[in-house]
Amino acid sequence: MSKTKTRLKGPWQSVQLAIWLVGLAILFSFDWIWPGILVLVAISALYQAAIQRLVPEAVEQEKPRQKPCHKFSPLWKRSLRRLSP
Repeated sequence: MSKTKTRLKGPWQSVQLAIWLVGLAILFSFDWIWPGILVLVAISALYQAAIQRLVPEAVEQEKPRQKPCHKFSPLWKRSLRRLSP
């Protein structure tokens, strides 16, 4: 399994959202929340896996987040300095 995260783009992401919205509406209407949410997660994962395999251009790699470079020390370190004798 790769460690890079992927996400759907364009209309494929909208279909994923529709799966969740319709799925949650069905779960709440039939009061089948607990086991049903697991089924909804499985359906969502299967959809994304199928799209990644069948339509590779519908998936983009997420850009890795860069750590913010702060000039100042974090607040908790400054407060510890004030507390130390």
